[in-house]
Amino acid sequence: MIRNRVSPLFKVDFYYATSVLADQVCAEEIRSLEPHNPSVRFIPYISKEQGRLTGEFIKKNSGDLSQKDIFLCGPIPMMRALRKQLRKQGARNLFIHSEEFDLL
Repeated sequence: MIRNRVSPLFKVDFYYATSVLADQVCAEEIRSLEPHNPSVRFIPYISKEQGRLTGEFIKKNSGDLSQKDIFLCGPIPMMRALRKQLRKQGARNLFIHSEEFDLL
C-alpha cells in the first residue's frame, strides 16, 4: 500500500512495532522506500528493547496529532490501549482507523 499510494503531498510516519527485530517482516522493503520518497519515514520499534509503543512516543516523533490520520493494525488489546493513549495526546477518534486481528 505505501509503495503505490504515497503522494508527495502527504507525510507518512510508518511505525513498525514488534517484540523482536526478526519479527519485522518486509522491513527492508519498507525502508527501501525512504530514499525514493522523502515523505515516507520508516520507524522500526522493538518492544523488548524499548518497551511498548506509546502515544507519547508517537507524538514526540510525529508532532501534533490532532489533524493526522492514524492507521493501526495489530492485536485488539494493543490497539485499544494505543487508541486511548493517542486520544490523550490530541489525536481525534474520527482520524484513528484500525484493522483488528487476534493471535490464536
